[in-house]
Amino acid sequence: MKDSTLTTRSRFSFTHLLLLTPILIFGFYWSKYAVDVPWFDDFEVIPGFLLQWINAKTWSEKLHWLFWPNNEHRMAYGKLLAVLQYSLTGTLNFRWLEGLANLSVVGVAGLFWLAFRRLNQPAWCFLPVVLLLFQPQYHLLSFWTITGLQHQPVVFFGCLSMYWLARGSTRALVWALLLGGVATFTMSNGMFVWAAGAGVLLVQRRWAHLLAWLLGSVGAMGAYFYQFPANTANARSFTRFLEHPELSLVGLFTFWGASFDVNLGRTLFQRAALPTLAGVILLVGMLIWAWRQAVPWLIDRTLPRPIPAREQTTGFLLGVFFFLLVNALVIAVLRPHFGYDVLLLSNYRLYPILALVLAYLMVLTQQKVGLSRPLVLGLIGAALVFNLVSYWAFTPQVAQRRADLLARVFNQNYAGIGLGATRGDIGLETGIENTFRELIRRGIYQPPLLFNPDAPPGTTTATDTNRIRRVESDALRVVFEARPENAQSNQYVFLKGQRDRYLYLFRGSGAPRRNPFGKPAPTYATIPLPELRPSPYRVGILTTTGQKVRLVWTGEQLQTMNNEE
Repeated sequence: MKDSTLTTRSRFSFTHLLLLTPILIFGFYWSKYAVDVPWFDDFEVIPGFLLQWINAKTWSEKLHWLFWPNNEHRMAYGKLLAVLQYSLTGTLNFRWLEGLANLSVVGVAGLFWLAFRRLNQPAWCFLPVVLLLFQPQYHLLSFWTITGLQHQPVVFFGCLSMYWLARGSTRALVWALLLGGVATFTMSNGMFVWAAGAGVLLVQRRWAHLLAWLLGSVGAMGAYFYQFPANTANARSFTRFLEHPELSLVGLFTFWGASFDVNLGRTLFQRAALPTLAGVILLVGMLIWAWRQAVPWLIDRTLPRPIPAREQTTGFLLGVFFFLLVNALVIAVLRPHFGYDVLLLSNYRLYPILALVLAYLMVLTQQKVGLSRPLVLGLIGAALVFNLVSYWAFTPQVAQRRADLLARVFNQNYAGIGLGATRGDIGLETGIENTFRELIRRGIYQPPLLFNPDAPPGTTTATDTNRIRRVESDALRVVFEARPENAQSNQYVFLKGQRDRYLYLFRGSGAPRRNPFGKPAPTYATIPLPELRPSPYRVGILTTTGQKVRLVWTGEQLQTMNNEE
């Protein structure tokens, strides 16, 4: 008996360690590529708000800025995290804000685990869920502060609201209502939780709870739109939908199956073909599952009280499905106006990933006993392939974006532009620059700079005058004759203005090396001339490998004196 207990504990520990492994791997992956750099819309929502909060004299003024909308969204939750971080540390660290946002996905996985446990399946059957969830397809949420603080927490709070709603008790309903309110003020699509919850309560014929839910939705959305500034962006998108509804219909399937888009170097048609086909199969199958769950509840007026555990899981999955479906419908209607490729963006990729996870759990609900071992192993193998292919396909984008942000924050620091604005766009350019300088002046933020130009790194005596290959009408392309031997190295073009007045870095990029035995593709850096301040510039090549930095001057001079301020 003692040996048997020891064996059971060992199996328990090994299984749960196996389930945690994809999460830990993604955590190390994130820590490697995340940087403490704000980008574009971050400035208005996070540091811009924080300065307004600090400067506010009264609590009513602070609350005004906390709930004031930015574009289409009231982001009270993300702003509160920034206030909390500043209150505890006196600083603003975008990397740690991204980390807090990523914890929301861990929370979503935890909710799926609680639902999964009620299905009486072996613990290792949960492995496909974590393999699907923790990979870099949605890297523009994992590594971008504003999008991470929008989409990941709103999904978590929406799912958590559905989890409590499915439990069926009055106390659970109160929690679901409160969490629905939090989701609403985390991001605008948090309001879709009200439609999802109403669908579950309607199907389950919980009329008293449905009435309370509808009243809660009226209160939350009424508060959300109170004194909300006019915004015409969605009106234009809806007009385009009326002109081309077929685009949104196909777009719905493309979006639902977007997790199958890994052909990032292909044409848009080639990229969208497989996701659209996969989306049709997935969505039709999931709608059939939802219908089969709903019909018995609609016919049977005697849903047991308290609701059995297995029925709670079914209700939770149904609520999450409704929440994802409303999100997909709205995105398919509104976003093709900005280009069909938006449906495949990494910003939105978390939703189709969740749809894939949900489809797997829906299959498990149909099994009164465990799945056959060969089938489970096959599903785990498929999820593992999905996970590895996602790392393979998206890591080049993640690494290049990291290198690009480090170059852009350097440019912002030494040339006053780089983190999202276009030179000449006075409002945005001045707004970002003023916010950036004020954060540094107050000691709230310290930008991570690749090197100190006052102490030139490495050897600077080598000269190569054959690096500039092509000049376009508004851009200069500098081709690097050889990629660095170290795969972890990054190359940049370094521009040094007259009297060190302006300094710029531009990241080198190129086709990723997929075949380790093939010839590496040439890398190059594109210098957008309109972004440069008027000055003659020396041209150098900067190579970074870990903490080591080497600068080589090319002997070239770049003249931009004809650019106007």
